[in-house]
Amino acid sequence: MDFFVGQYRLVTTRDQPPQGDAGRTISRSDVDASDFGFRVLGIKPLRRARLEFGVDVNGRFGLEALGTEQIFDTSEQLLRSSTEKAIENASRFDAALFSSAEVSLSRAVTIAGGVRFDQISTNNQGGTFGDLSTSDAAFSGYGSATLTLRSKFSLTGQVSRGFRDPTLSDRYFQGLSGRGLITGNPLLEPEISLQYDLAARYGRKPVGIAIYLYRYRLSDLIERFETERDMFFFRNRGEALIRGVEVESHFVLTGGWSLKAGVQWVQGEAEEGDALADIPPRSVGL
Repeated sequence: MDFFVGQYRLVTTRDQPPQGDAGRTISRSDVDASDFGFRVLGIKPLRRARLEFGVDVNGRFGLEALGTEQIFDTSEQLLRSSTEKAIENASRFDAALFSSAEVSLSRAVTIAGGVRFDQISTNNQGGTFGDLSTSDAAFSGYGSATLTLRSKFSLTGQVSRGFRDPTLSDRYFQGLSGRGLITGNPLLEPEISLQYDLAARYGRKPVGIAIYLYRYRLSDLIERFETERDMFFFRNRGEALIRGVEVESHFVLTGGWSLKAGVQWVQGEAEEGDALADIPPRSVGL
């Protein structure tokens, strides 16, 4: 059993220098909230199987977002100051039941699967968007099979379904962020994904190699987009596809030294063919 309570706070400040006849402007966003989580996990070992089941409850409450702006003249005298509550009081509550099982059919074949049901609700009071609430529920889960040959080579295939509900900030926040001014969207729908993964691993000293292939199809992708310089909004953007290849290798050398090398290639595009944001670049690591 795990339980935690935490405090969250993020302060973002932007100091814009004087431009022409206008003095500088200082903008600030101050966001704070409290978080909690409670998780109970039960494990039941069987002869050739392992069962897990549990409850996961987590959330955020007392979320408040305060925005301030100070405008100065060219002689550094304060002309005006304004304060606005983007979020007066918001909360998010997620209650989930989950279960998974792993079964060894033989020395070479292992299958596994799991399912999770989430009930998520949010509530917003006052602020930019006024009094609003949402409620969403969804199943997510996975199924996989692993083939192991002589304990040195293994091949695993997995199919899974994911579910992501928008965060409180995605829905209700308006103000300064690290990228610029951003406005949430209370009408956002949850994001759903269908994921295919294939992993091949080989390990025999002094060499270890792993290759991963994946293809993720996302529906109602939650995207942050820019309409003009430093102005961002959120929207659901139809379907998107993310696919990639990753290779990892590990070599044990002499004298206690070891060498690791890796290659990563990821591609992400929306249904219109446009590239997705936040996709990592092609890379080689050594």
